[in-house]
Parts: sequence; C-alpha cells; structure tokens
Amino acid sequence: MNPADQDTCPFGRLHHIGIVVEPSRYADTIANLCALLGGAVTESGEDEPLDMRWAFIASAGNPPIEVAAPRGNRPTSLVRYLERRGGGLHHVSFETFDLGAAAQHIDAVGLPPVGRDDDHGGYAEVFVHPKSLGGALFHVLEDRRG
Repeated sequence: MNPADQDTCPFGRLHHIGIVVEPSRYADTIANLCALLGGAVTESGEDEPLDMRWAFIASAGNPPIEVAAPRGNRPTSLVRYLERRGGGLHHVSFETFDLGAAAQHIDAVGLPPVGRDDDHGGYAEVFVHPKSLGGALFHVLEDRRG
C-alpha cells in the first residue's frame, strides 16, 4: 500500500474478508462465490505455517474475498475454528502502511490484541481478539515484501 492511498481510518483500509470452509467444500465454495459475484480467482496458494490453502476472489467494485481451508488435521487455528463453528466468516483484514500506528490505535481504544506476527509471508500483522468484535477476527497487515 502506498502511504498516499491511506484512508483516514486509523486502523487502515479494508483489504479483504476471509471465510473458512471444510476442505471438502473448498472448490465448490470458490466456484459458487465466483458465480454469485461475477468474480474470478486472482491469487491462490498454500500457507505452510497455517497448513492451509487459500484463494482470493475479486469482483468489480469490491474488496477480495479469501476462501481458506485446512490442508490436513494439524491442530491449527483454522482446524480449531471449524471444530467450534463449522466454517463461515473468519476474519476481516485491513491494510496499513504503518503497523506500529495501527497497533497503538488498538491499544488507545482499549481493545485486546490476540497476537502479532512480524513476518507471515512478507507481511507483518496484528490481530484483535474476536470476542471484542462480535466473534470475527479483525486484523491489520503491512506489506513488507518490498
């Protein structure tokens, strides 16, 4: 993200919305979302630390939707989420050019952080506890690949 593109929101700009599905529903969910939104898969891959596969679906005028599914049965956060909830909305992600300022904002408004990752595939991330935001995990990321 270019700093000139930063919105006035102190948490960042909406980057994507993530849903988690059972591995058996991964391909169908992607196909259904593409059909519903008139969208297409723009990126996909695998995340080794989270033992998951993912795809971003883009559609005109909307932020991408990420579909994620565990690859195996390791006790990852996605597997635990599916066990508790059976799938659905998992996270709402924002992007910022200043992760430190976004983290300070989380503290300033009194929300409990639930984790931080300084290098997840080239992105630094801070997470806000889902219990304070209606059950959805909000997180802010900074692209540090470049």
